[in-house]
Amino acid sequence: MRRGAAGQMIQRGGRGFELFESTLLIVVLCVLAIRATYLESPHGGLANPPQFLTNAAFSVIISGVLIFAAAAWFVAAFCRGTVVYRFSGIELGLALFVAAGAVSVGAASNKRAAINDVVTLAAPMAASIMLVQVLARKDRVVTVLFVVFALGLVTATQCVDQRLAGSADMIADYERDPQRHLEVIGAEAGSFEQMMYEHRLYGKDIRGFLTTSNSTASLLLLAAFAATGFAVDCVMGRRDRSPDALAACSILLAAILWAVFVMVKSRGGLGAAAVGAGMFAAAIALPRLLRRFRVPILVLCIAAVAAVSAGMIAYGRTHETLPGGASMLVRWQYWEAAVSMYAEKPLTGVGGGNFSVYYPHYKIAAAPETVNDPHNFVLSLLSQYGPLGLVGFLAAFGVVLGRSVSGQGAQDRGEAEAISDGHPKRLGIAAAAVIVPAMLVVRPILMAAELGDSPGEIASVAVVLYFVPAAAFSAVFILLLLSARGGASMRRAHGRGFAAGIFCGIAAAAIHNMIDFAIFEPGVLTLFWVSTACLFAVDWQRKGRLAASFVPSRRLRAAAIGGSLIVVVAVSAGSLMPTIAAGRLTQRAMNDVWGTWEMLERATAADVLSPTAASAAGTAYLRQSAEGIERGTRSLERAADCFREAIARDQANFRHYEMLGNVHELTAARLSGERRREFVEASLAAYTEAVRRYPGSDRINMKAAQTAESLGYREAAAEHYRRVIEIEDAYRRQFAVMYPGRELFSRLGEENYQLAKARLAELSER
Repeated sequence: MRRGAAGQMIQRGGRGFELFESTLLIVVLCVLAIRATYLESPHGGLANPPQFLTNAAFSVIISGVLIFAAAAWFVAAFCRGTVVYRFSGIELGLALFVAAGAVSVGAASNKRAAINDVVTLAAPMAASIMLVQVLARKDRVVTVLFVVFALGLVTATQCVDQRLAGSADMIADYERDPQRHLEVIGAEAGSFEQMMYEHRLYGKDIRGFLTTSNSTASLLLLAAFAATGFAVDCVMGRRDRSPDALAACSILLAAILWAVFVMVKSRGGLGAAAVGAGMFAAAIALPRLLRRFRVPILVLCIAAVAAVSAGMIAYGRTHETLPGGASMLVRWQYWEAAVSMYAEKPLTGVGGGNFSVYYPHYKIAAAPETVNDPHNFVLSLLSQYGPLGLVGFLAAFGVVLGRSVSGQGAQDRGEAEAISDGHPKRLGIAAAAVIVPAMLVVRPILMAAELGDSPGEIASVAVVLYFVPAAAFSAVFILLLLSARGGASMRRAHGRGFAAGIFCGIAAAAIHNMIDFAIFEPGVLTLFWVSTACLFAVDWQRKGRLAASFVPSRRLRAAAIGGSLIVVVAVSAGSLMPTIAAGRLTQRAMNDVWGTWEMLERATAADVLSPTAASAAGTAYLRQSAEGIERGTRSLERAADCFREAIARDQANFRHYEMLGNVHELTAARLSGERRREFVEASLAAYTEAVRRYPGSDRINMKAAQTAESLGYREAAAEHYRRVIEIEDAYRRQFAVMYPGRELFSRLGEENYQLAKARLAELSER
């Protein structure tokens, strides 16, 4: 085995392999640009008929691109004579995480969601391993850096637009046609879901391109800390410490990102930023002291985290909430449910993407919302992937953080400069030439937004949605390229500030996501792992570490190439192909009035693991029956078959049982005699199973109570009515705490609440 200095091209295969690596880098940057400017939904999301594929299908395609890029590098690298490899430690974390994911799939109720979630979370990690190898030259690191900065400014532009006009326009549009908005989110007029939608809408949440302001805050944390570190490096790189054009641009860039970050008003993000800022200041002002006492400091940090966690748990168990208002009250309830969920399957977890399936079973009755994540990335991973998955995820970036604080840089030791001129030159131009067209072409395909009716309206909406983000990216990226040309600050910078900035950004994002789920949004997740790879690359270069250079044996070559191809085949066959096939048929069903049922049944057959198409087909047959297209019970029979199939594919989901109960209830209404009672009994059985999976649902308990009473089961009916009243009373108490002074919005409905009380009183007298 031979070794060479980091940054040197040790028999890397010449110009062809360098070009191949640059191409893979640009592909990853394109994915990052798309994800950072597109609301991606790995597990479905809102239905959008104009789309070519479902949101889930688009998401697995994007994740597949990252996995295929990583596999392509390994195949190309091991097909050559000499392999140059830098072991980062991410490999071990990824292996543990994927192993845990494979185990959790077996324990999952919705196995399609579990498989796709493993692919979604593992893809950026795999791409990070590949980036560690590709970012051996400073010009590539700087290219990634400039792309991240430009995307940060694009996000900032979107946030400012939402602050000044976007939120007000959305409110005005909702007030003009509230029903259209409710149809999009799948809510009924006067429902609790409408109340929560209005609460978020009138709250004017500044969320950029992502789901919430907290998600945007996490993305800005990563970009702003990196920009700050780069600005410090540029200033320190000047002999006279005066800013040149690049330093001035980076300072302005960092200032804008931080200003918009504050404007987003994410309290959790602000707290994490304060911790990260303290870490960054210490890293810049006291590097030798931190390096000398790094072990005691690490122990102190671990002890502090443990103490804070213990304090929060003790406070929560004592007060049934956490300090911080209504948002922390509901978070404590999410965390309690997540802990109970984990306790049921402590080794395997419930499966990735299955938290929302199991959460209703553990949800506190008073909790106002049913959520898809516990708003704590540790509990999310622990409850879904078990301890092995959590350890793998933490180790994958924790090892990189740990290595970055050990040892000294070459310039710190007084040696020669470790980093040469890193101006991107042709690579930066090539990256911009690909990323900007990708934003202009791919984003419209993914979003498939309705642009309007008249040509003028279509043009104006298209400019705002598609051209403005691409133009903002181009302007910032080109400005950075031009200002860096010939800049002495970047040539002399030794990377300490940049490394500290990325380190603190990753740490702050992790801290922030102890009370949020932003890290699992694909845009934030991809930037998180790209930042991890950049931290490793910068730290590797500035410390003059060595890369392993070896000629692999035939067995090792075959194992690496064969393993990469097996991963590609497994991801394609296990995730991409069935999800895409079912997704295309589902979208066709949404746009084909006469072929809806056929398309949905074909989608059900195309993906034998997913319950989504089967459930949608059942709903379509219910709609057919309600519209009187078929007067008999044939449509209801088909609907029941569809919901039974959905149950077989996702047995923990209460919704399928509730819908099956609705079908049996409607069927009973069209029959008489014993046949009628038979279907009423079946309806009660389905509602009972739904209640077992969602005991805190007042709605389903009400249905079960009324059905049991119609059958003469007075004790069962009284118990369900009693449960309905308890749930509504608990909700009302929490509503008063969360929204003091606000008129009560009954989740159950005042009429049903009083009806439940009256029926319970009468049944109790009997």
